[in-house]
Amino acid sequence: ILQVVSRAGSGDDTWGVELGTFASRHEAEKHLLRTSLADMSALDGAERKVTQTTVEGRIQFSAKFVDMTQSNATRACERLKARNTACQPVAPTGNGA
Repeated sequence: ILQVVSRAGSGDDTWGVELGTFASRHEAEKHLLRTSLADMSALDGAERKVTQTTVEGRIQFSAKFVDMTQSNATRACERLKARNTACQPVAPTGNGA
């Protein structure tokens, strides 16, 4: 499931990197922390974010890095994939601020 992330207060004009969904908030946060420590330079300036969603009655937690430019999100995801970390660049919603 691919979700577009919007930061409150920053508008809908920033890109992000989705790392996946997890069964618990703790697992999602742990994955974000491990990923950021493994490649700090690729994710420099990105904010870690966990969002809760319900899919088919099940609660899931999405792990994302947000507040990135398109080129930074694409480059970060390429570097993460090279380290065998699944990820997906996430486009802004396009609603504008």
